Amino acid sequence: MQKSISVITPTYNYGHLIHRLLDSILIQTYKNIEKFRKKGFKLIYQYQENQGQAVAMDAGLKLITGDYFIWP
Repeated sequence: MQKSISVITPTYNYGHLIHRLLDSILIQTYKNIEKFRKKGFKLIYQYQENQGQAVAMDAGLKLITGDYFIWP
């Protein structure tokens, strides 16, 4: 069984570009990445007021379930 990978990407004022990251994840050949249900993957979106990147990453780390994670 392949190990699963969680992807965390905090953003501030660049939500209009997030589709580029999500599209690049969808074309990956490694299938055990936590991503979109359409492909059998899961996407978790969490909104929070801007408190900086470190706080956003900490919040994201509490949500992952993969064996590994990547922060593009």
